[in-house]
Amino acid sequence: MSLSVGELKKVSVQSIRDIAAGLRAKATSMRATKTGVTDLPHKGTWTGTAADNADHEIGTFGNGLGTDADAYENAAAKVDRAGDEFEGLKQLLTKLENEAAGKFSINEATGEVTPLSKDFNKADHAGQRHRGAAHRAELSCQTGWRVRRGAEPGHREPRR
Repeated sequence: MSLSVGELKKVSVQSIRDIAAGLRAKATSMRATKTGVTDLPHKGTWTGTAADNADHEIGTFGNGLGTDADAYENAAAKVDRAGDEFEGLKQLLTKLENEAAGKFSINEATGEVTPLSKDFNKADHAGQRHRGAAHRAELSCQTGWRVRRGAEPGHREPRR
């Protein structure tokens, strides 16, 4: 999935964090339910094969709840990592915009960078190209996506 600069700016890192918190709350609730079902009142008075079967089924249900709670916790951790990545990207974008301020304009829809001055020194372009490679490498390290030079704006490939 690729995002334009404008779309990246609209991402709410706090909303991502809220999703992770909701997943953790669901996992906590499931663990509490697992604990609760193991102590149902039938245990004190019910005996025989039916009671044994009920205990077995309730145990199986509780184990399933525990497994699902673990899955919710794992999902919350992954959502937190995604939030960290978006936060890092937004910080990098702010840094790039600050460096470009007054010198270049960045098209938020395409990511195209255009010099604001007609007397832009093309000799500086080689240095800009080197810094661009450094920024691509930094983006690649932060996100796990390789950003190819000369690719369409927003195009990224998974690192191998």
